[in-house]
Amino acid sequence: MKPADAIRAACLLGWTTAAFTLARLSILIVLEVQLRHRDPSVVLWDISHQADEASLHALLAATAVVALARIGKDSRALACVAVLLSTCACLSALSGWPVGQIHQVPGFDSLRNRLGWALFLLGGALLSLLHRRIAVSEWPSKNVAVHTTAALVAAALLPAAFYWSLGTISSYRTVVDIHREFAFEHDLWKVSRLNPYQKPSLGNLTPSFDYRVDGGDRPAILMPPPCELSIVIKEEDAGCYFQSGVGIGRNALAPPKSGYPPWPKKLKSIQVRFEIELDGAGVYDETLTYIKNSEDQKNRVWNYFGFDEELPVEPGQVLTLRTSWVKPTFQTDIRTPVTSCGFGSPQLVRREDLPRAESSPDTPNIVLIVMDTLRADRMSCYGYPKETTPNLDALAAAGLLYEEARATSSWTWPSTASILTGLHPQTHGVVSDGRCYLDARLQSLPEVLEERSYTTVAFTCNPLIVPNKNFHQGFENFDSYPTFRKSDVVLGTIKNFMKQ
Repeated sequence: MKPADAIRAACLLGWTTAAFTLARLSILIVLEVQLRHRDPSVVLWDISHQADEASLHALLAATAVVALARIGKDSRALACVAVLLSTCACLSALSGWPVGQIHQVPGFDSLRNRLGWALFLLGGALLSLLHRRIAVSEWPSKNVAVHTTAALVAAALLPAAFYWSLGTISSYRTVVDIHREFAFEHDLWKVSRLNPYQKPSLGNLTPSFDYRVDGGDRPAILMPPPCELSIVIKEEDAGCYFQSGVGIGRNALAPPKSGYPPWPKKLKSIQVRFEIELDGAGVYDETLTYIKNSEDQKNRVWNYFGFDEELPVEPGQVLTLRTSWVKPTFQTDIRTPVTSCGFGSPQLVRREDLPRAESSPDTPNIVLIVMDTLRADRMSCYGYPKETTPNLDALAAAGLLYEEARATSSWTWPSTASILTGLHPQTHGVVSDGRCYLDARLQSLPEVLEERSYTTVAFTCNPLIVPNKNFHQGFENFDSYPTFRKSDVVLGTIKNFMKQ
């Protein structure tokens, strides 16, 4: 290779590495903030600590792309193979596979993820073809040394720039306080329209039992259509934001009770319209569809309002909640069937930015490690003859080992709720698949720590311990994923966080 060609290759390598690094980090930020709804400030901090790994991956992929760009000048078959391999290298750099954390690499389980892979494939193919055109050109024809130096410096300094600018967490923490739960305050409801067979009521609404989707039970204002009620915002609610979920229960088309009107024959699906108004102005209008006996659980989820775009409320304003039929249509209310639907966890929340406190002998750092389905009689520190838990043994030797500790339940949800609240399952109410939502009115351990100026963060590898069961209550940041993750996936992030 001629010196000029080598310089051009180095220039192209630098710019491609920088582009891959920037694209991958940008994709990660969008993935975490927009799709997983994590706090942007914590996400930027987390992503900044992955910049070195992303840049190394980008360098390897860019090296493959640049090297393959000059292969196959005289053979179309060889050129096609080179373009294919180059496209694969681009796909790897953009998607993070195979070195990225499992929850940050798109799968093929949804249309959105498949479209993402299609865009990566298209971008990779175009980039591969562009490199082949550049490889046989004289670009850059002038100031080659300047181009090369700038490209290599950009590739080297980009991860460092991410770390230096975003590598520390803000000195302030955002504390979210659930100020009012409207589902439990029946005296605030003013009903203006109702289904003749059932008034709006406090109930437990469960769109789906499938833990892989956000359809778990929530305390709700059950509002069988047609129904409308309004709530007047009180003086003590000043500075609050309204948020709620809307959903249709998983047995929406179950045979009605005796004395209730039957469903039309051969009815396989229904559509219910949900509306929210503030002082008569519409702020939310969504129609949900329920299909009987459908295996697709992705449609049986909660739809949320007030989480991505906040709705501030002021004293004296009137909040109106409404449900109505879209399908089937009923000529009168007299023969209107009753279905389980309504507004889940309708509540007012307050957000406050408070300074972070440094650890001290009086307020030491606290690390709570919860391991699901771990048997005490298989742990060497509890007498098992084989060395099965050396790290826990070392922790027990340096600290305090409880020999008579007992779980409050034999399965995950009740036990976790007890750990977080200090209450028995019959008291905190998390006792079954259909009653697995942690009551927001209970005070949790992270809330107690927040009141004492602690920064509270949770990382979960178990898809059962997720925010939609309200296990995130009191945590400033809650890192979860809808499938199981190995602990190695999150340990690096946890260690980086502990260094802050």
